[in-house]
Amino acid sequence: MFKIIGSSKITPRHQITLPDEVIKHLEAQVGENVGYFLDEKTGRIYVMTQVSD
Repeated sequence: MFKIIGSSKITPRHQITLPDEVIKHLEAQVGENVGYFLDEKTGRIYVMTQVSD
């Protein structure tokens, strides 16, 4: 299960990747592993952490 910890609108809507240093910075701030996905239909990028059930 995942917990969304933030989202942002991306324009224009296209595939985007976050650089490794951004992910490492987020992990340092949150204190756990961080992942993300882009909803190409809405153009939003979601940052999330994994949580146990």
